[in-house]
Amino acid sequence: MTQACFSRIASTGTLREFRAGLLLRHLAKRFRGAMPILQRPLALASILLLAIFTCTATLKAQTSPFLGDWQVPSGTIVHIDPCSSGFCMRIVFISPTADATTDIHNPDATLRGKSLCNLEIGSRFHSSDATHASGGTIYDPKSGNTYRGQMVVDGDLLRLRGYVGFSLFGRTEIWHRVHQSYASCH
Repeated sequence: MTQACFSRIASTGTLREFRAGLLLRHLAKRFRGAMPILQRPLALASILLLAIFTCTATLKAQTSPFLGDWQVPSGTIVHIDPCSSGFCMRIVFISPTADATTDIHNPDATLRGKSLCNLEIGSRFHSSDATHASGGTIYDPKSGNTYRGQMVVDGDLLRLRGYVGFSLFGRTEIWHRVHQSYASCH
């Protein structure tokens, strides 16, 4: 080794630290052209945080007891999914004993011929804890009215309360989780 190398090693510390510094410089040169984003610590940290938040949100959504298929008292099945505004509900099976298969009571006359199949009847529910969700709206296709709502899940039972103004002025319906398969509507 030359005198310059020895003085460089002495000024930077041990030989191991010197080799680690060379390795880091070599890697930095190698990634400079191929992956410039990895050279920016703020950009790399942002990407990592985004990945963590995405995984956390997905995990939280997958473990929510609200998600899945629920049978309403009339026999119709409603599916609860996470959506951009919270939890959303849509009809996925219409009971053979249902009064109608189209949205005949919709206040908008142009929508009265629309099928109830895949109709979104609930949205904007946000969980306040593991078993409670509130702040949502519920559309009742039997009356054509939209109500504010809240949900409480207890095992395979979901208590859905629709109300006007205050929850005191409303009605609670009990839905049962569906475990068997069914032919979804199209």
